[in-house]
Amino acid sequence: MVILLIFFAAIFSIVGLQLWSGVLHRTCIPEAEAAEAFNLPRGEFLPREDTFSVAGFCSRSPAGLQCPAGHVCVAAAANPGYGVFAFDDIGQSLFTIYVSLTFANWTAVMM
Repeated sequence: MVILLIFFAAIFSIVGLQLWSGVLHRTCIPEAEAAEAFNLPRGEFLPREDTFSVAGFCSRSPAGLQCPAGHVCVAAAANPGYGVFAFDDIGQSLFTIYVSLTFANWTAVMM
């Protein structure tokens, strides 16, 4: 039974990795700070004040979350949960699926 659970967790992790890799890095910032965000070295991100809030997330898609007026959407923020919850690599993806399966702080993952 445990092998089956690990198998399905791995499958869902790979699917999450393919669908949502890098999506949680996108955030709304004021237009005045946009130049700073675009000049960040690779792998460095702007700090996120409330790391468990959906308030700052945005999407490039017109159907997704849009930034308020005077703000721009950039991929320059750390992942939620102090960088723990993500689908950026297989390890983080497996951990995020594990947290969702155990219901331990799953609301932060399922924003």
